[in-house]
Amino acid sequence: MRSSPIRPTTLLGIKSYASDLKKSLGIDHNAALQQAAIAAGFQNIAHARAVLLTAVTGTSFPRHVTIITCHWKDRETKSTGTEGLAINLSTQLGGLVTIEQMKRHPLLSGFFVYDKKQLVGEAMRSSQHSARHTISQVARVLQFMDATGLRPSASHSRIYPGNTSKNRIPGADHTRAWFDPATRAFLMTDEPYDEAIERRTHERAEWAHQHEYQVLKAKWRGMYAPDVGSRLYLVGNAKGGVNLGKILTAIDELPEAFRTDNWAGVSLKISGLVIKDDQLNAPVIASRGG
Repeated sequence: MRSSPIRPTTLLGIKSYASDLKKSLGIDHNAALQQAAIAAGFQNIAHARAVLLTAVTGTSFPRHVTIITCHWKDRETKSTGTEGLAINLSTQLGGLVTIEQMKRHPLLSGFFVYDKKQLVGEAMRSSQHSARHTISQVARVLQFMDATGLRPSASHSRIYPGNTSKNRIPGADHTRAWFDPATRAFLMTDEPYDEAIERRTHERAEWAHQHEYQVLKAKWRGMYAPDVGSRLYLVGNAKGGVNLGKILTAIDELPEAFRTDNWAGVSLKISGLVIKDDQLNAPVIASRGG
């Protein structure tokens, strides 16, 4: 590592310094980027991208803030609290997902919208970790929708060859149905664990060939449980009107920002489920990369 690093003033400089930190401290890439951005005088890497890209392009970073909150109570310790995470989206929450569409997703269906910009968990979580885990999952779902334009679908049979789940892709796990409003076509996200799927690659390729489907693995680790080994695959009819390659490019540009083991939100001792704006002192995290 540089003994006396010059303060980075560009995104390239921050990334270069992050590489030094990653090697010298033995930390992961995202943690190194966060530390490098702070060393450069920013709140986090998202803040650095927003400021530096605006200076270069003259285009302001999106500022549609959504706050995700969950209340929790630990039965053993009797401690309680509320966890909150604020993220920037390229559109307002109401423009990203409707109440009806939220009901079609098992995670989003457990939240209600408050004041048009806050998603509040309806259920009391059993621990602080559980609250953070749920919030991180919801944040990743919002990231995915914001980047791709896809919306949750209730038409689960439409994502399978022949419109039947009997033609399920081998090794499928944590699958979700999505609808593309632009093309009016359907596709599936499949999020199996790496260890469970590594011996089924050939079998899945044969399935795709047989049914004329595409199966594309994303670099972005997905929505379900990226911190414990799940991986994201896009699965869709090769002739069905959805450009999986374009969607893959969009999601692979997303930052790995929302993880339970790298909490970027706030922890508050409040009696209600709603976090007010003046209580949210943590940096707002961007949903898109720079």
